[in-house]
Amino acid sequence: SREFLRSFDLTRAPLIRVGVVKLPGKESLLVLDLHHIISDGTSMRKLEQEFIRLYAGDTLPELKLRYRDFSEWQNRLFETGAIKKQKEYWLDRFKGEIPGLKMPQDHPRPPVLTAEGSSVGFEIDPETTAAVKRLVAETDTTIFMVLMAVFNILLLKYTGQEDIVVGTPIIGRRHADLENIIGLFVNMLPLRNKPQREKTFETFLQEVKANAFDANENQDYQYEQLVWDLNLKADYGRYPLFDAVFVLNMEEVKKVEVSDREAIDKMQILPYQVRNEQLHHEFLLNATELPRTIFMELQYSTQLYEETTARKMTAHYHEILKQVVENRRIKLEKIAISQELIAAATLVPREDEGDFRL
Repeated sequence: SREFLRSFDLTRAPLIRVGVVKLPGKESLLVLDLHHIISDGTSMRKLEQEFIRLYAGDTLPELKLRYRDFSEWQNRLFETGAIKKQKEYWLDRFKGEIPGLKMPQDHPRPPVLTAEGSSVGFEIDPETTAAVKRLVAETDTTIFMVLMAVFNILLLKYTGQEDIVVGTPIIGRRHADLENIIGLFVNMLPLRNKPQREKTFETFLQEVKANAFDANENQDYQYEQLVWDLNLKADYGRYPLFDAVFVLNMEEVKKVEVSDREAIDKMQILPYQVRNEQLHHEFLLNATELPRTIFMELQYSTQLYEETTARKMTAHYHEILKQVVENRRIKLEKIAISQELIAAATLVPREDEGDFRL
């Protein structure tokens, strides 16, 4: 309820609320509300696993490190200058004019872009998914790289831009001893790629691969620090550096080992799906690899776009993916998307942004 899910006062601990809602019959809902400053997606999965172990009567192993150890390590990076090389990498990637995403919109951009959003889901069919995996094996890339490259091409087709920035989160737990710590480790990596029309998909994919590797090697430099160091002009209608995000859910869901399996088997623990209607970007493409298919969800800002537009984009994404797995040497300019879908869209052009760099 709205009484439970409310704002936190960051000056007062704890920054977590827990409640139990009794449902008809024997079912109950365990509700957790955590501020993002103390948790990330990996932490939520760890909390679930630890709850199951405690419910079974087990004790949790002693932690070798605490979150404060991680934060102190980060501070030492800056104090010792060890972060300087990473800073130079990111400032070089974003020197000069930074491209903003010039998507055609259904509605004019408001002065303040809020978190109002919605989503549409779609699935990559088994045949195309199998072709993606073959492409990955033959090009020495990853599913993330292929799907990210296709997302860039989709944005190229809609905007005509050959210089695109897409954000992607990285878990940020470099050391094994950080695996079981609850806290905010995730960092956003702004991946700047250049899907130029004359390039083949194979060439562009290798560029995406190289950029992803380099960004991963420089992941300790925090996104917020980059925004600060670039001295970007404030605009409450935009998100700094990038307007689109791509996420691939790769973390394996492991069966929790407990000493008293019977106690756990007597109950059934299932996630309760809550529709996410908040979004802090124009678009977020979320992909989940399943055994035979890839499930994808396109979240979009409802202040800027209609559901019909989002659905057209998902259809075009699927079209592009099918073409590149069938012919990896196809030039980006030759990749076709259904014009009847474009013609059916009622989009308004984006207003000129003057000298705004983003």
